[in-house]
Amino acid sequence: LVRNEIILKETIQLFKKFRDNNLDNIVLYENFGTLILTGCCLGCFSSGDIDIFAYETDKSKIELTFLSLGYYKTVKKNVDDTIVSIYSNKNLIENEIFNVNIAWRIVTRKYISSLELIQRRTEHLLKETVVLENGIRVFNREAMLYTNLLHISLGHYYTTSPGIRLYYDIDSI
Repeated sequence: LVRNEIILKETIQLFKKFRDNNLDNIVLYENFGTLILTGCCLGCFSSGDIDIFAYETDKSKIELTFLSLGYYKTVKKNVDDTIVSIYSNKNLIENEIFNVNIAWRIVTRKYISSLELIQRRTEHLLKETVVLENGIRVFNREAMLYTNLLHISLGHYYTTSPGIRLYYDIDSI
């Protein structure tokens, strides 16, 4: 739970910095976004990263924001930087590297991200956000459900990590 409290505090700090830098269309989603939106127990989060959606036109401002907070850009084999960028911090959590995935497309699977229908839906999804009391912007329940279902069906399965935890997210919504 202490680890996840650190992640929540960091996420609040990130969104404050985003607002300070006029980055207003950034949305926390997938697992941690669902947990924050639904008010579930913070202890239910066990991933090593959080996922944020942003416009690629804001990429340079976002990168400067992360660098100013002590993050570094991580390059991973088979991860296309035009679909998702990864920023890492090795000083946030003891003995762990914390990653923030910035998705430039709502679906971060290379083989599906070009589907025009899903990309058009992104514009609608960005109108379906709420800013929580802690300053974190998330999709509303319907949009979060949609993005989580895409996440599960296109990238994970019941038997693939993180498995059942993703279905718990759906149940929570």
